[in-house]
Amino acid sequence: MSDIPERLGTILREIGETPESACWPVRPGIYAVKHKALERVAEKLNITFDEPEFAYASPDHVIMRVTGHLGDQSAWSVGEASKTTSQNKYYAAMAEKRAKDRVILKLIGASGDAYSEEESDDFKDAAPNPAVQFSKELMDHIACVREHFESVYFIKQAIQNQDDLMAAECYLELDDETKHALRRAPSKGGVFTTAEEKYLKGPAISNAKKQILNEESAI
Repeated sequence: MSDIPERLGTILREIGETPESACWPVRPGIYAVKHKALERVAEKLNITFDEPEFAYASPDHVIMRVTGHLGDQSAWSVGEASKTTSQNKYYAAMAEKRAKDRVILKLIGASGDAYSEEESDDFKDAAPNPAVQFSKELMDHIACVREHFESVYFIKQAIQNQDDLMAAECYLELDDETKHALRRAPSKGGVFTTAEEKYLKGPAISNAKKQILNEESAI
């Protein structure tokens, strides 16, 4: 595993692991890392975390934000868990795990090259077979959700409040490439539930979009 990030490989050896014992490939150049190994990395480096913040919470979907610190360096990330993205039904715990692991990887400079095994159930399924490559489309979807987390959050809040104009406005702010990356079926790990997808494609949002565009053209 010569393409494992050097910093990650060094730290793993310091805690008694190796890239071979703690990591496995999920697609070319991208690796999953054991959650327990990342916890030990955080302990070894004295990484501390602020109290997690709920960004979104419903009975079947939780999004949590976590900020971590390594010396003078700080980083934050979000973790999501829902009935379509986690076999573990303790969604808050899973969201926190995913967020913390992402922060750890950011702080050691391995984010984007390595992901926690908790990122997806598919990662764990891939563990016994190093040849299995994880779906590039889902990886791109996860990356897109991270990059546009605020927009996704406000769209979800607007849908929950049935605020058609707000949902349409937030959705229109996204470019076509981003919209395409976010369009993923919830059964395949998509961030929007089936009901939310239906709402975004429904007449209420369509009419709200037309109203916004008409108002903008009239200015």
